[in-house]
Amino acid sequence: MDKDYQKMDRSELIAAIRQLESEKQELEHFKQDLEQQELERKIIHEKLEFSWAGNLGRWEWNRKTGHVLFNPKKVEVLGYEVADFPPTVDAFTNLLHPEDYEPTMENMRRHLYGELPVYEVEYRIKTREGKYKWFYDRGRIVEYNQQGEPLRLTGIVFDITEQKEFEARLSEVNRQLVEANEAKNKVFSIVAHDLRNPFTSIISFIDLLENGDITLTDDEYRYIISELKKITTNTDLLLQNILAWARSQTEGIQVNPQIVELAPLIESVCNLLENQAEGKDIRLEQELNTNVTARVDEQMLHTVLRNLISNAIKFSYPSQSIVIHVEQKKSETLISISDSGVGIEAERINTLFDISSAFSTSGTQQEAGTGLGLRLSNEMVKRNQGLMWVQSIPNQGTVFYISLPR
Repeated sequence: MDKDYQKMDRSELIAAIRQLESEKQELEHFKQDLEQQELERKIIHEKLEFSWAGNLGRWEWNRKTGHVLFNPKKVEVLGYEVADFPPTVDAFTNLLHPEDYEPTMENMRRHLYGELPVYEVEYRIKTREGKYKWFYDRGRIVEYNQQGEPLRLTGIVFDITEQKEFEARLSEVNRQLVEANEAKNKVFSIVAHDLRNPFTSIISFIDLLENGDITLTDDEYRYIISELKKITTNTDLLLQNILAWARSQTEGIQVNPQIVELAPLIESVCNLLENQAEGKDIRLEQELNTNVTARVDEQMLHTVLRNLISNAIKFSYPSQSIVIHVEQKKSETLISISDSGVGIEAERINTLFDISSAFSTSGTQQEAGTGLGLRLSNEMVKRNQGLMWVQSIPNQGTVFYISLPR
């Protein structure tokens, strides 16, 4: 109820004024409490908003002075002393990775112009050692000048290097899994197609030999035996390649490099493939000295040479020569296998060692091929710290090179 101050005497008026002053003070205290609660609410809100963002701390940038307040931990993780690091924006932006500089600046410009509600970026920043760390940075304008221009910004930053490294490792693992899955599918297709066909032929020839109702001449009998031998030889090589490739993909193959004399090794491979070469009247010519050596896993190199020389025979015409040349250089041993056969088209050379695009090409006498042997050979050479490459001209021939540590 409103009081009638006109009917009050002097003492009553004084008491009423004191009462009003007391109520005013209570209102002032109440107002201050509300303001404090609002401030605390904002602080709590900001803490909640940035709580997930790590622990490198907050920063504040005064656009008028260019001065930056930052948590010392930010420069410490970069390898710098806080006392030696200028408290300016340029001190940080000059360390940004060249690829991240403009996107970071553009994000800040868009926030300052009101196009983005917050400034939020991930960037790489150079350490004192010249390496790069990944930071996540998030902030916003908290104060404007009288003209309505951004004056002060504050935000939070933290180191996400470990997270980025984990993501990179995860991406690499996923890439390897995709590659391995593609390779697995390719090998399964090889097993399903290139093994089934020769076994079908073998069974057919055996049926002919077992069929008592069919009389075979001596020439027919010798032809069947010759074909059976050729089919089983090629199938045996294919099986060995599949098994070796499977072991290599599961890290089952252990590399045991030793100093190996190449002359007897190449001689043993040529002897193994002698029947295949004689079947096409092809000469295997060896050009090397008896004391030439290389540091390599002997069994792996045997597999590689067997694949390359067998391929050279397959894609050579009858009565041609295949030359196995070995040259000992200062720091490496260079092996080449040359033929004058069908050659390889330029667009196919780059895919020779890629199992996902391995192609099957028939030899000059329709011998089957899968491309798996070349991929396996390339992997084995790499595991022995060597290199393998090819030069070829269609209808003129092919040369495979192997460089191995001496």
